[in-house]
Amino acid sequence: MNSRENDVTAGRLKSFFAHALRGVALAAGGALAGLLLAEGLARVLLPKGEKQIALLRMRAPDLQMDAATDLRRPGYNPFLQRRPNSEWICDGHSPERMNNEGFRDRDFREAKTPGVLRLAVLGDSFAEGWMAAREAAFPHVAERLLGPSFEVYNFSCANRSPVRYLALYDRIVRKYRPDAVALCLYRNDLAEDEALRPYVTFDARGVPSSFDYERYFRHTPRMPQTKWEKRFDRWQWRLCQGSRLYPYAAVWLTVDPEFRRRTLAAPPASQIAPLWKMTSEYLLTLKGLVEEDGARFLLALPPDLEDFTSPQPLRAHALRWAEQHDVPFFRGDAFLARKTPEAFYLPNDGHFSPAGHDAYGREWAAWLRALLAPKS
Repeated sequence: MNSRENDVTAGRLKSFFAHALRGVALAAGGALAGLLLAEGLARVLLPKGEKQIALLRMRAPDLQMDAATDLRRPGYNPFLQRRPNSEWICDGHSPERMNNEGFRDRDFREAKTPGVLRLAVLGDSFAEGWMAAREAAFPHVAERLLGPSFEVYNFSCANRSPVRYLALYDRIVRKYRPDAVALCLYRNDLAEDEALRPYVTFDARGVPSSFDYERYFRHTPRMPQTKWEKRFDRWQWRLCQGSRLYPYAAVWLTVDPEFRRRTLAAPPASQIAPLWKMTSEYLLTLKGLVEEDGARFLLALPPDLEDFTSPQPLRAHALRWAEQHDVPFFRGDAFLARKTPEAFYLPNDGHFSPAGHDAYGREWAAWLRALLAPKS
């Protein structure tokens, strides 16, 4: 092959690679433009995917598929708690140690101080203080305001609901002999109870005795196990915070469709009543256990922004149930009467801001003192 033919061949190769690179660049540019357009449309048309993000949080490496199915067996169980003494990032910034029972509080001790009333709090991420400093959570705000004659043990944990609180009280909380137990409901509790129901079995008392982890985890995203998977999970958390589209796309691609439907679908008003019937049965069983131990059962429903614009059906059901069963219910009327509540919520998350925790905790503390303080 002479030099002229070599030049022709080299020219053809250069032309081929130039066309190929232009094609790749055009495809990449088109894909990027499509993603940006989709993200823009998502920001206009879709609400913040709070439930989708909560589902993706189930990828936490703390949860293991070989965990004990028997909820009555001693030791750590992810159905009830985080791993005791493990580290979690709950405030969005830095890892912190969970206590001796796996909750975001100081270590619990069984011995009680004479003259000090012990209040146990059961709740989800709102009561736990998700995306806020631990001491800023409203149960701790209330404890500081109530003074040395009260101590508050916060057994709250993100992504929990009444069916788990029932097992949690029976397995862990009651051994600390609280004088009162305050359960903090939230609007997604009914859907979560419904989503978990097919995987739970109950004993003769109506208390969860086992949970089918293997079948449950087949319907949820696989948890990251390797170093690279955990690193990807950290990047996924950043994407969830920065993108409106990503949480929806990730859940659609990785979560079983039936589980996705049961967990994410906001129940319409027509379904609130039957769903509340199931959840209220859990509450009634829990109330019976608490009163059997000689403690008082209390109920609260921390509001979200929707409560300020229109009455939520769950609040009406909870109030009616509390009146029927003689359960003190913290209504939070003064908190709900505020005209500009936006400062009390995180703008891209929906949980209480530090100001929201402080305002709600102050009103809750005043209500608790009037209800529980010894009469002189």
